[in-house]
Amino acid sequence: MKKYGAITAVLMVIGFALTRKDTTPSPTWSDATVAVKKTISKQKVTVHIAGAITYPGVYEVTENCRVLEALAAAGPILESANMDKLNLAKRVKDGQQLLIPFQKASKKSTKKTSKIAAIKGAIVSINLGTALQLSAINGFGKKKAQAIVEYRAIHGAFKSVEDIKNVKGIGAKLLKKATPYLTL
Repeated sequence: MKKYGAITAVLMVIGFALTRKDTTPSPTWSDATVAVKKTISKQKVTVHIAGAITYPGVYEVTENCRVLEALAAAGPILESANMDKLNLAKRVKDGQQLLIPFQKASKKSTKKTSKIAAIKGAIVSINLGTALQLSAINGFGKKKAQAIVEYRAIHGAFKSVEDIKNVKGIGAKLLKKATPYLTL
């Protein structure tokens, strides 16, 4: 009888354990995946965005984001950008430079645009103007205008019109002559 009592007690314990409902939910693989994705998406990387963009510079973006998402941090892309040269779906990496190339102007559009830009009294933005528009300013020419665009692509937007003196070949005398036709 003792033997059956012990067996009955063991069976009751096993039955209780099997029928007992656990009130705490067990984690699933999908919960773990979501937790990992949230952790990864909060990490940041630093990228340098330059070229045909409104606000070139160094930006912190979410790790593994796409080039398109990173470009949104630097403001609107300029109309003169050649977006066909960029892979917008590529994922960015820490320390990467994203250089948005400018379109090459055809000879017909160059002549037409330069006539428009050369209208007497036209004011050109040193932060947004194209090399063609800047070259229309008396005293700049093609080389200095291109130097301004390249300087801006590397160093970011100018903080003041006077900062244009940092561009090689532009001194105080030329700046004084060009200032009435320049804006940020």
